[in-house]
Amino acid sequence: ERTYPDTNKDTVAYVRTEFERRLAQGIQFPAVLMGLMVLVLLIACANVAGLLMARSTSRLREISTQIAVGASRSTLVRQLLTESAVLALLGGVAGILLGHACIRGFSAMLPYSPVPTGPEFHLDMRVLGYALLASTSCVFLCGLAPAFSTVNEAMVRISSNVRGTAAENLSYGGLT
Repeated sequence: ERTYPDTNKDTVAYVRTEFERRLAQGIQFPAVLMGLMVLVLLIACANVAGLLMARSTSRLREISTQIAVGASRSTLVRQLLTESAVLALLGGVAGILLGHACIRGFSAMLPYSPVPTGPEFHLDMRVLGYALLASTSCVFLCGLAPAFSTVNEAMVRISSNVRGTAAENLSYGGLT
């Protein structure tokens, strides 16, 4: 104001951090973007849960045989959850590899700049941690319900077969 009193009259300068500037602009767009990402993840989880349900329903005879042999419910649920965990782990690794490939591809598409301080793109550890958390949560979102319902359906099928066979066999438990 002292150097140029005519042009700088009633001019004020505020110094603030980048976080304060972004917070002042509002967080509506990132929140909407995060909400859409969560909805897409939930839709993907529902699709995978449907596929796991169909797969485990087709394996109902195998699971019924395991129950008849003496496998407990917890063992079967653990087996089905382990299969879901392997699927989620493979999906998470594929997602991280796809992200890394996209970063390298988009970096290669940038125009050449003689300035060495161009933008640097890399996978952040927070992003990798979030991907691990998302994969782990998908195990429970996609695998728990199909595992429980398949084991319960197999238990019902076994018990109805035992009751039906016992009712049909008149000499069951008795002497003839």
